[in-house]
Amino acid sequence: MKFHYWRAYLPTALPGATPKAWVIASMGALLGISLTGFVTAALMGTDLRLPFLMIPLAASSVILYVLPTGPLARPWAIVVGHTVSALVGVLVAHAVQQPVLAAGIAVALSIVAMAVTGSLHPPGGSTALLAVLGGPVVQAAGYHYALVPVGLNAVLLVLSGIVYHRWVSGHPYPHVLPDSSRIPEASGFDIRAEDIDAAVVRYGEILDIERQDVEVLVREIERAALQRRLGANDAP
Repeated sequence: MKFHYWRAYLPTALPGATPKAWVIASMGALLGISLTGFVTAALMGTDLRLPFLMIPLAASSVILYVLPTGPLARPWAIVVGHTVSALVGVLVAHAVQQPVLAAGIAVALSIVAMAVTGSLHPPGGSTALLAVLGGPVVQAAGYHYALVPVGLNAVLLVLSGIVYHRWVSGHPYPHVLPDSSRIPEASGFDIRAEDIDAAVVRYGEILDIERQDVEVLVREIERAALQRRLGANDAP
């Protein structure tokens, strides 16, 4: 079997990732999770029957601080994705008594709910699962669980991400889509939105990147290739 196939199982570096970027992301997660936990615990007061931090928030912090430009990291995706998934999980937990079956149904329906609301956020599946398997304390909280701690946690994490990325990481968050019209075509080809959509359809995979970002990358690649070609032509 060709090595190209086995490369899918081997570790790889994310494009644009540097040791400095990893340190900045990890410090952001440290501050974001800590701040969210402290504020939530303070607002809940002495009533800590529910956990003041939900476990899926850890996965959300990885997405928020490592991949802040992706659609999965948008504030709407984090807040609404977690909240609707929690609501779905509570609903399923009350309707289906068999825990294993309820777990599968909750995660499946949370994906549907996030897709319908345009809030796809992978950790939301864990939030739905926690509503089913979180034990009597979570189940007794009912739909209140979707607001506190889930919704509150998600909002606080997003706010921490906005502040941290603006003042520390240097990445504008929420990610503002680039204006690709300001980048001139380097190859002479008129790249349009429908061309990118058609290419994604042929590729056959769901991509965690906005169309405008794809277009900007393509144009920057064209420019780099053109500069290299012109440099080679100018060489003696």
